[in-house]
Amino acid sequence: MGQMVSLAQLEKPMLTITSTDLDGIAATQTIPEVKLADNGELVHTFLVPQRLASIAISLSGQVLKLSNGSRVPVIASHAITINGMARTAQVRDFYLTQTNTTNLLEVRGRNGEPG
Repeated sequence: MGQMVSLAQLEKPMLTITSTDLDGIAATQTIPEVKLADNGELVHTFLVPQRLASIAISLSGQVLKLSNGSRVPVIASHAITINGMARTAQVRDFYLTQTNTTNLLEVRGRNGEPG
């Protein structure tokens, strides 16, 4: 597969965030030359649209291939789908809640109200 290397080896790092609402309208924000560190987390603040349905995040760039001196594009991506219940007629769902002493199975409505 590959070998893990320092994030300092990533050239032209770029963060891309795509959010899509329940109507299928997508908005993409691209942050070029994002600052990365091996010993920390990358934190980026962005606006979340109303009625968010999914968010996709990718970090891309290129690394130097030492065997022939070429630049190789690399990318890491992750997508999350949320608010799936809002696409259905369903108005209640089960949620597992953990307290200090026990676990509870609760029925909650779309807005978190007891069902």
